[in-house]
Amino acid sequence: MKITPITNLLMDANKLRLVEYLSLPKSCRPMSLKAFAKQLGISEPTIHAWKKEPDIVALVKKTIENKFIDDVPDVLLALRDSAIAGNPKAAKLFLDYVDNGSSRDINQPKEQKSKEEVEKEIEKLTKKFYPNS
Repeated sequence: MKITPITNLLMDANKLRLVEYLSLPKSCRPMSLKAFAKQLGISEPTIHAWKKEPDIVALVKKTIENKFIDDVPDVLLALRDSAIAGNPKAAKLFLDYVDNGSSRDINQPKEQKSKEEVEKEIEKLTKKFYPNS
């Protein structure tokens, strides 16, 4: 048993290896889940059961967040650039991330903004969060 540094949970070493495995993008995983289970010396149904455990789910999510947190500013910059170029989905994602829904009541219908209004809002937020751009 090991204590995980992220959550201070007491967790089996095989479960920690599963967390690392599940934290990788599928295209980067070194083997199939079946082969991974065999390597650990446990059954595939056991792996599937572990994948559903709340502690495993939470630790996988936290591990992924920790791996990619440094990329968030670059992704936001690319998203902002795409939004400014006129991509409405990018504009919505960018504004939702920056606004975090804090100024809207989720029960109220969302107002429809024109492209010009969205561009003004993006420009305002760009100046606020990226003053040297």
